Amino acid sequence: MAELKTADFPKRVARKVSALPEADALAIIESLVSVYMLFGRTGKPTSEIVNKVTESLLASRDKDSKPILTQREPFATRLESLLSIESLQGAIKALDIITEHQKVFTGARILTDIRPVFTEDVKKTPLAAVIVHNLKLEYFESDENHELFIALDHDDLTKLIESLQRALEKDSTLRRLLANSRLPHIDT
Repeated sequence: MAELKTADFPKRVARKVSALPEADALAIIESLVSVYMLFGRTGKPTSEIVNKVTESLLASRDKDSKPILTQREPFATRLESLLSIESLQGAIKALDIITEHQKVFTGARILTDIRPVFTEDVKKTPLAAVIVHNLKLEYFESDENHELFIALDHDDLTKLIESLQRALEKDSTLRRLLANSRLPHIDT
């Protein structure tokens, strides 16, 4: 069964909208995602969300002091229809669930150094050298990007690789389980 990728969801939907240029469709889909993420957790009915967004736009002005929205309809009806699309709701909820953690991983890199071991007399050739690996973890927390550096040696790298390999194997097992159950898998 095909996986839905919430990260590319707006782009994939925008490509399928033939009535609008892709850039316009993408802007609309991204706006819908933002509205749903903002209001979706409240548990309020779609009609109430639509009313709040519509009223806000009716009261808003652009940089030239012109109204952003001049008529309630057909905007409110179209917004309610768009926010009621089940596949859009599912993908947005999946994105919300997958990022509902204190820290969300955004990247990693390992920086490797050779560090000399000197005697008291630093003018002499080093006695030895050690290899040090610094694992840089990048993550998102409280609306900010953060970095964490962890020193690793050869044994630590081996343990990390083993742990990651085990996680990949569990991931494969669970993907097969989902595929056999015919339950769609939403991959972020």
